[in-house]
Amino acid sequence: MEKNQGENSVVLVQQYRSIMAMIQQNYARRTATNRFYTSIGSGLLVFLTYVTNPSVDVEVKTMALTMVAVLGLILCLSWSLQIRTLRDLIEIQIKLTHEMERDLPFNFFGRQEELLNKPSHWPKHGAIEQALPFVVAIPYLVILATVYLR
Repeated sequence: MEKNQGENSVVLVQQYRSIMAMIQQNYARRTATNRFYTSIGSGLLVFLTYVTNPSVDVEVKTMALTMVAVLGLILCLSWSLQIRTLRDLIEIQIKLTHEMERDLPFNFFGRQEELLNKPSHWPKHGAIEQALPFVVAIPYLVILATVYLR
């Protein structure tokens, strides 16, 4: 019976390490996602500097501004959904580690959550990241409003 318990402990630690690696990979994916959308959004706005050249025809300028604004808004929406999905996945993985940690000597994620949930004047973990796509969408909304409110 003792040998079986020892084997179970080894398996539990291996599973715990695997989940920790998956969580780390998902954090890396979130970071890569943020970089990707920030780069694409910046590139779209830089493209506008070429379109706003006075030598460009007004119709072409209007069409380009509209396309960039709409594409930028779609990218921001997609970015927001992707971040939310990755956050949900990580939350599920952390809840699973809570369950596993019951059988481990130290409940790391449980303790971390306790400390993170203490009252603070700082925004909640991930709140800024979730708001970022909407902040980045503001220039695209301004562009769209400028084109159609002239």
